[in-house]
Amino acid sequence: MPIDLILANIRRWEKTRASSAAQDQLVREQIAECLKPFLGEQGTQRVLVLQANDNARLLSTVENILRTFVGQKAAEAVVSRAMDSAIIRS
Repeated sequence: MPIDLILANIRRWEKTRASSAAQDQLVREQIAECLKPFLGEQGTQRVLVLQANDNARLLSTVENILRTFVGQKAAEAVVSRAMDSAIIRS
């Protein structure tokens, strides 16, 4: 495999990684905006810090916390709205 091809693949991979990280951050910001009315600024930031390195578990963590305050159905609705908002805007 020629070195030029290897370098081109490395650059493409790095660009994809950077784009993915930016999109992950955008999704987290959108989810945070949906949570603020329920958890406030501090509560929302604490949840985000708890799941700082685990976006896959962020929504399940959020749903568990919200369930305590607003009940199961409302928690599901808020999480669903947050996901929809994050997907649409990203």
